[in-house]
Amino acid sequence: MTKKFFVMLFAAVFMTCFLSDLKAQVNDGQVQEWRIYDFKMGGNTTKFDKLMTDILLPLYKEMGVQVGCFKENNVNAPVSYYFLFVYPSFDSYLKANDILLKNSAFVEAMKEDGAAARPMFYRYDSYLCRPFEAWKQVTPIAGKKIYEWRKYESANIEAGTRKVNMFNKEEIAVFKQCGVNPMCFGQIIAGKDLPGLIYVTQYDDIADREASWAKFGVHPDWQRMRSAPEWANATIANNTIVLLTPLPYSPIK
Repeated sequence: MTKKFFVMLFAAVFMTCFLSDLKAQVNDGQVQEWRIYDFKMGGNTTKFDKLMTDILLPLYKEMGVQVGCFKENNVNAPVSYYFLFVYPSFDSYLKANDILLKNSAFVEAMKEDGAAARPMFYRYDSYLCRPFEAWKQVTPIAGKKIYEWRKYESANIEAGTRKVNMFNKEEIAVFKQCGVNPMCFGQIIAGKDLPGLIYVTQYDDIADREASWAKFGVHPDWQRMRSAPEWANATIANNTIVLLTPLPYSPIK
């Protein structure tokens, strides 16, 4: 056998192993997608709610996709909806729209909306997130009424990854000690405002939220972390905080 043959054989084996490893990564664990539906430029939340309850939520349930449906707290129309889709794998995320488009009721609803003078919503932003190692599962606590959605931005991917590590190694544990109840954590891998991360915490009410964050603010471990050189400059000032309330039909709440 010639040298060329051995080179080709090695390349083939390498590519097979690479694709096998890639497939394992693609199928390894949940993928979170946050969608922020914008009704501020007009829309019809009643029509959108009906689409979700009658068609979309049953279809996502069949796909094994968990869905959380939230709106801005104490904000009347116009509003933004914050929806969390938890896909069992990256493959399921890729295939979800194809499955929706095979459903005749969904297709007809989309055609009707496309022809309407006032569509259901203006547009939506999407953030695809990889769950943190220290908090891989979305964990709602029954009965909580206030959900705090936070998006942190970093100057670059190195700084953003250090912030994720800070949560994984130390910060989440302090959250739990102070009553800052985690629901989910995800590093943004596609979407706006990269690099960044999104996480949600949950509370009984506004007073519970304020008391919990007050405990966290003076906790000695947090005081140490915030000045530790290994976590320096992990985020920048462009952080977003939104208080949310679950919609009545939200499966996650």
